[in-house]
Amino acid sequence: MVVVLFHAGFSQFHGGFIGVDVFFVISGFLITLHIVEQKESGIFSFTKFYHRRIARLLPAAATVFLITLATSYFILSPADLMRVGQSVIYVSLSVSNMFFLSEAGYFDQASSLKPFLHTWSLSVEEQFYLVWPSIIVLLFWLGQRKAIIIGIAILSIASVSASLYFYENNPDATFFLTPLRVYQFGIGALIALLGLHENKSCKSYFSLISVLVLFCLVYLVSKHNHLFYVSILPAVLAGLFIVGSQSKVAEVLFASPAFVWVGQRSYSIYLVHWPLMVLWKINTDYEFSQLEKTVSVILSVLLGYILHTLIEKRFRFSSGMTDEHRYQIISMTLILVILNIVVGAHFWGNKGYPERIPEELRSYAVDVNVKWKERIKLLRYGDCNLQAKKFKYEDFKEGECFSISDTKPNWLILGDSYASGAYAIFVRAYPSINFFQMIWSVKVLLPFT
Repeated sequence: MVVVLFHAGFSQFHGGFIGVDVFFVISGFLITLHIVEQKESGIFSFTKFYHRRIARLLPAAATVFLITLATSYFILSPADLMRVGQSVIYVSLSVSNMFFLSEAGYFDQASSLKPFLHTWSLSVEEQFYLVWPSIIVLLFWLGQRKAIIIGIAILSIASVSASLYFYENNPDATFFLTPLRVYQFGIGALIALLGLHENKSCKSYFSLISVLVLFCLVYLVSKHNHLFYVSILPAVLAGLFIVGSQSKVAEVLFASPAFVWVGQRSYSIYLVHWPLMVLWKINTDYEFSQLEKTVSVILSVLLGYILHTLIEKRFRFSSGMTDEHRYQIISMTLILVILNIVVGAHFWGNKGYPERIPEELRSYAVDVNVKWKERIKLLRYGDCNLQAKKFKYEDFKEGECFSISDTKPNWLILGDSYASGAYAIFVRAYPSINFFQMIWSVKVLLPFT
């Protein structure tokens, strides 16, 4: 829920992205415990494991992706629809984290308008599922639970070390790439293997304190804080909560009906909330009012409930389900995934179907180079509109840019690239005014701190 509130734009939850760190720790705990217990009982099967994961994750996800594609057709521009079509192919192949890393950072302004951006965490999760069982089985073969503990500890130390290194050189990689998230899965896995969640001592303190500190981080941290505060510490606190998860305090506070209700539907809520918010913003004015923020959260929960009821629960494997029914679910799921790829490929290959757009607007998209040359000429680029490191002050044509009119009011537009846009608007909107122009465009590179 803190992720949803963060994405809705509530300032009190500007650190809500750490909810994903918590999710990875819980996932590492549950999946590792499941595999190891089955392996020790001699009943683990790779086929059954992957079938259950497919049935658990993909039906609801593929349904949301398909609905998002259909909605995008009526809302997005051709260029954006083409990119959405391209991205859903990567999403369907569980590599969207790599795709979005190659495009831009998670916190970039443009990223906030990508309907499938939130799937990066699903891809990390699915890549983890792809590799983790083999690692567990191999380590179990080498020395059962003890070897698994040592192996996961080594992998986790290597992962967090690599994350700290890449944070200094490529911070987006530490956010998107699965190997640099392994330590978070590893924290949960080690707690499961060591049986720390079964320890009866000090458990109430662990669960309560860890959640209180997590909420403090949600309120205090931002994207500018060090990796320790935005990824490592939240993962450790999530681990401490799991250690104390069987305590009376945890049971009363966090296993209450309201929390359980949200928890059971959290995956579906997560799936629907981001496309809803992104397409809503694009279709209106790109910003949420306080009322819209609240409504978007309520709608996310409501739509998540519907998705959970109609799709997620019905496709999930159950103990009394026949093999034939299971194979039907897997087949229908794969059809949904393939359908997403086909639709996405059509959007991508047909350049977002530009015929949907009125001819006047379409000409700007198709003839962008021509229109750009017209704009450069209008802005008097290189004469009155200079760019740092490309032009010198001596290139500024003072006589042309400061030509005073005796018959019109004279106004000076002074500034950076934003002033360029203002000049382009004013000279067209107010032909009765003589505008002076002195523009100095500077590209500022802000370090990631």
